[in-house]
Amino acid sequence: MNRRPLRARNLKLKKSRIKLTPQKMQRPQTHIDHQCSIGNVNNWQSQPKCMVLILLLMLMSVGSQAAFFNSDVSARAAGMGGAFVAVADDTTSVFWNPAGIAQIGHFEFASTQVAYPVETFSTQLMAGSIPMFWNGTFALSLLQTGAPDLYREQTLQLTYGHDLYDWINFPLSVGLSFKRLSLSYPGADESDPLFTDGTSKAFYTLPSFGLLYRPLPNFKIAVAQDNPRPIQLSFNPDDEGYNRVNRTFRLGVAWTPNHTTLTTEVVSEKFAPTYGSRKTILRVITTYSTQFRIGAEHWIQLSLLGSELAVRAGRSIGNYDMSSWNMGAGYRFALSRLFSLQFDYAFSYAPTSELGNYHRMSLLIAR
Repeated sequence: MNRRPLRARNLKLKKSRIKLTPQKMQRPQTHIDHQCSIGNVNNWQSQPKCMVLILLLMLMSVGSQAAFFNSDVSARAAGMGGAFVAVADDTTSVFWNPAGIAQIGHFEFASTQVAYPVETFSTQLMAGSIPMFWNGTFALSLLQTGAPDLYREQTLQLTYGHDLYDWINFPLSVGLSFKRLSLSYPGADESDPLFTDGTSKAFYTLPSFGLLYRPLPNFKIAVAQDNPRPIQLSFNPDDEGYNRVNRTFRLGVAWTPNHTTLTTEVVSEKFAPTYGSRKTILRVITTYSTQFRIGAEHWIQLSLLGSELAVRAGRSIGNYDMSSWNMGAGYRFALSRLFSLQFDYAFSYAPTSELGNYHRMSLLIAR
């Protein structure tokens, strides 16, 4: 589940999920309509619900875009520009490369909070991983994004990663993720024809998978495929303007000399299919979101309680205004002989994004 293009300038009504026909414009007004109406356009910035509604419209209005917004739900990964598919060495790697959790040889719990420049709209993540027998690791994660009274996305994900070295004497790890996606519109009118199946619904995708190859002790190559088959997210079988969960492909490398990590990756997200007589290169440009990401991390040993301090930086360059500058920091220390804590923070400067800049904070507990 990945970030998707937010093209406010391309919001055309003919492509919108919600077609504003005269009949629909005459529906009874909800409490949201009263507080965020066209007549109040001059003071919409002072109304939190208006800002949330505008944000959701940007996220969902274009039919070719995907639901289940993912804004790099790890402060550590975000600080490295989102280039994490080949690093993938903590519990949050389930969202980049399922094979990465095979590198975890201990229990971990991760929690992330993403703060957006809009009140009430937020992202929360809770995930835990535990190593099992035969070099395998299981992880269970819950990711939620939205606003309490308007819109909510929830992803429940079960991941398994396995190191095949002992089986085939080859430094390769594999991983699979199984997802349950639930989508709800608490503030929607149940009599709306767009919601003939209700205002809350669950969907299931094909398993996502990943590979992690270690040709050298400090060098890794990774590939991951998320949502191999796009699925439509619709509450009405006759709705032609449904959202979808897009297919995403990642390819990256990582080099970790001493206490430093240098990594880069390419991310390609497939939008809804397009048809016509355009040349192949034009169809690729308009139906794929492609990002090039590069990141770095360096850990500094501190004398205080055997703790460590991390500094991170990254850059993401992509089409559809999906470019950003990123920076972050982390602090790790031993809480006891059994547990260690790691706090991470990241800031993303995205001047061309309609969502503005991001702040992320993460907590990682390892045993």
